[in-house]
Amino acid sequence: MSRRVLITREFAEPLAGMLAAAGFAPVHVPLVVLSSTDVAPPEGVPDTVLITSAAVARFVPRLAERLKGARVCAVGKATADALQRIGVSVALIGDTGGADLLANERVLPADNVWYIGAKMPSPGVRRQLAAMPTVHHWPVYENRCPAGVADALARTLPVDAITFTSPSAATRFAACVDGTMLGAKIVSIGHSTSLAVVGAGMTVAAQPETPSLQAMVAAVSPVFE
Repeated sequence: MSRRVLITREFAEPLAGMLAAAGFAPVHVPLVVLSSTDVAPPEGVPDTVLITSAAVARFVPRLAERLKGARVCAVGKATADALQRIGVSVALIGDTGGADLLANERVLPADNVWYIGAKMPSPGVRRQLAAMPTVHHWPVYENRCPAGVADALARTLPVDAITFTSPSAATRFAACVDGTMLGAKIVSIGHSTSLAVVGAGMTVAAQPETPSLQAMVAAVSPVFE
């Protein structure tokens, strides 16, 4: 029987298909739903823009028009691909995380810098933003918890492995379920998510070197060896 792997992100695909192709049986309980904040953009025209999530492309109408002429830096290929599909030209793709991108001296040689992302970014990004008052934070979406999560998890568990792609999903899971998770292996997509897993009293079995879904799927099999 195929090992059951829980997907906790908002949308099952493409992760579900990737896990199935790798021989796993994916199950989906979304712990995070994203919604627009309807917050207006910062004043002026940005010189450099930092974007850490592909979700930004969903929530900003005419984003390519707003960012025309700006040097856009994206975290991860998925984010860059989502931006490019809507006509945004990406100048730099970071392969670690938002906090690292903010701290990168190659990224911030500009006068007007925008960070576009979640209303509540990861702890590392929040620390960087607090230390850099000249970076204007434009929160275009926020995380919300879907109704009935605890009941959905109760119907789905136990599973063999759990994937977390955001700190908020890990925190909400721990609030709904006993942290022992009946022996399930936890695979975290990146550093900030792993910190949330550990902070919630759980253990990370695997974290890929790069924060991508492809790398995450590749990290699942070794946890059972």
